[in-house]
Amino acid sequence: PRLVPGYGDWNDALNLISRDGRGESILTATELCYMLRECAEIADAYGKQREAQDWTTKYNLIKTAVNTYAWDGEWYVRAFTDEGEPVGSSKNKEGRIYHSVQAYAVLSGVAEGDRAVKCLVSVDRLLMTEYGPRICAPAYTKPAYDVGIVGDFGQGWREDGGIWNRTTGWTVMANCVAGRANEAFAMYRKASINHPSKDTDRFWLPPYVYPEFLVGEGPAFGRAEFQWCVGKAGTMWRAYTYFVLGIRPVLHGLLVDP
Repeated sequence: PRLVPGYGDWNDALNLISRDGRGESILTATELCYMLRECAEIADAYGKQREAQDWTTKYNLIKTAVNTYAWDGEWYVRAFTDEGEPVGSSKNKEGRIYHSVQAYAVLSGVAEGDRAVKCLVSVDRLLMTEYGPRICAPAYTKPAYDVGIVGDFGQGWREDGGIWNRTTGWTVMANCVAGRANEAFAMYRKASINHPSKDTDRFWLPPYVYPEFLVGEGPAFGRAEFQWCVGKAGTMWRAYTYFVLGIRPVLHGLLVDP
């Protein structure tokens, strides 16, 4: 999927990837695959075979393209710029890996088998901290004119290497889907509000609410910023209840799969 110029995707700090409308988001591709697969299953259950087949065909087309062009050897590339240059690749000195696209590659079924495990191991190896995975690493140290305002933030702040519970929740779910139960639970425990808020002098905010993000490195590491972010809390709740505990509604009833 190509990006509207100047807007980025879920991560709106990647707003300069597509300056002329040719930039492509691999995260959006995997999110789209997730929705195509889910909607095809619903359409099939309702007897809408034409829609189900159409969406499955589109799913397979995008899945093949992502695995052909966006697999970097140990993780998935985050995006391609207008010029076709990768973002979130081993070729990049800064912003070499983003974990949101690894999570959705697994959740959507785009990443299977060894690739599913390998890209999540890369998250553990390159992004993990004592409070959960940073959104990307290494952090940008200077303006990133072909990526976005992510390069204008301080290292470890906001989208420049901050620890975001929404993307962490996605990755906890992905670890469960990939059969990495211990890793999923360990990641959840590190990121759960119960852990970072115990150090109240560092945490700064009330210890009973999820922040937008935690500072991911530097002198302010672990400081919480912007409280009462229900999207983060809801994603972490879903990760724990639906996937770690494994009790969730599915199309044909209630699945119990801890």
